[in-house]
Amino acid sequence: MDEKKRIAWITPEYFIETDIYVIDNLAPYYEIDWYIICSGKITKDFSEKINTIKENGTKVTYWLVEKKGMHPKNINHFIQLFKSIKKKKPNIVYTCLCYPFYYLLILLLMINREKIILTIHNVHVPKGGSQYYKNTIYNKFAIKTFLNFQTFSQSQFQELQKLTKNKPILLVPFFLKNYGPAEGKKRESNGIVFLSYGFIREYKRIDVLISAAQEVFDEYKIPFKVIIAGSCDNWEDYQRQIYNNDLFDLRIRRIDNEEVPSLFAESDYFVAPYQDIAQSGSAIVAINYSKPVIASRLPAFEEYVENNKTGFLINPADKEDLKRVIKWILDNHANIYPELIQNIHLYKDRVFSAENITKKYRDFIEGIITNESLS
Repeated sequence: MDEKKRIAWITPEYFIETDIYVIDNLAPYYEIDWYIICSGKITKDFSEKINTIKENGTKVTYWLVEKKGMHPKNINHFIQLFKSIKKKKPNIVYTCLCYPFYYLLILLLMINREKIILTIHNVHVPKGGSQYYKNTIYNKFAIKTFLNFQTFSQSQFQELQKLTKNKPILLVPFFLKNYGPAEGKKRESNGIVFLSYGFIREYKRIDVLISAAQEVFDEYKIPFKVIIAGSCDNWEDYQRQIYNNDLFDLRIRRIDNEEVPSLFAESDYFVAPYQDIAQSGSAIVAINYSKPVIASRLPAFEEYVENNKTGFLINPADKEDLKRVIKWILDNHANIYPELIQNIHLYKDRVFSAENITKKYRDFIEGIITNESLS
């Protein structure tokens, strides 16, 4: 039996929920040393799953850094991290575009870049996202300098292809994010429930959802509910828009993973009227829980939403177009919903098969190892 190839997998704590499923599925095929970069104790949301992965043979190391990303002490923390990795002589070092600029500089100085696979979550940095200009420059540097890449969506893959010259790029969807079963969870409302879930950022245009929902209710008087769930740094700006408090169920705080199944069990549709987006992890969660998605007609959503089959596409951040879809749903929900759900189930089986996703990772990793050994 051939000896397993060794992977050093580096994950910042804010991407654990993505990488945890990848590592779990790759662990039978590789010797994985998983380095989780964190500034303190890992949230309970992930500790149980991480312990299971450790029991299955993956070596997990929590690498502590200063909470403030640009803290000068982190330079030494990263140097020691890569020294530790080099000693184990991995075939592949898997990391992502993250942290302050010197993280990637130290990585390049200490690790052979032919061994590195760099995951880029946002090739195209969404306008309205935090530190837009700095992150755009950082992306350009990484794309020019590194050799092997991974993206999670067709739109980001195509963007990256335009910016690279025949560099290897893995395109693979997210593993579906499953936070537990939704069946049997209590439902609070008898009317149709629309859900907005995730960190609230300017580019997600929650203001459009608030305005559209209130105006539809004023015109229709048909009972429905809008749940807005997620943390927000400037909620008072949105709160000022709300004049119909009974229409909204507001949960403006961090949503723990254990709350997610109940949140989607209470809801019928997931709504994302974004003005711009590279990719949406929340939409993937909605698909996992078989909820039709109402989203902006942007490449990141068009990849996952089949218009009028698994959800509905609207013009980006267009209040009137969102109102049109909400009205149509209120008039037709009972007739269209069973078919929408059936279509989502078929789509999940076709696109998000764990076996197929794992094979794509393995084929790409083996190709990089082969190329590196021949060079």
